[in-house]
Amino acid sequence: MKENNWVDNLAARLVETGIATMETINGCSEEELLNIEKFYSLKLPEAYKDYMRKFGKASGDFLRECGIYYPSVLRNRRRATTLLNNNTDYKLKRSDFVFITRYGCQFYFFSVLLARTPIHRSFATQKTVTYQCSWLIRLKQQLQWRLTNILSWKKIHS
Repeated sequence: MKENNWVDNLAARLVETGIATMETINGCSEEELLNIEKFYSLKLPEAYKDYMRKFGKASGDFLRECGIYYPSVLRNRRRATTLLNNNTDYKLKRSDFVFITRYGCQFYFFSVLLARTPIHRSFATQKTVTYQCSWLIRLKQQLQWRLTNILSWKKIHS
């Protein structure tokens, strides 16, 4: 199960910037990935599983405020459904996988039916936004954006 180069590159950048150490990066086991798939009765995309194999339980201080790690990810759909029920008429499909929640008011999800399906972001006070790119491309963009912001903050405050 060879990880994609982008996953290894991200890990190296996190360590290089001091946001994480190799000791604070912790991935999911194959059994834990199967637990996620069984829990939601769906097949996760291989690229997402590559990410989770490397960062599935921790990535230092990176994304620590988000519900992206195992086992928290097992509660994401329930959290998203509550948020949607309280604020919109939108309903998640069974094939929608909520891979990250943040601050109890926003979440990202994608459909597992297609490898190049768009990614969706939903806020408590706004309509769902659809990005016309695959979830993997958007995830990489978000990860790079967050890393750049953290590096800028560190530079200003050092």
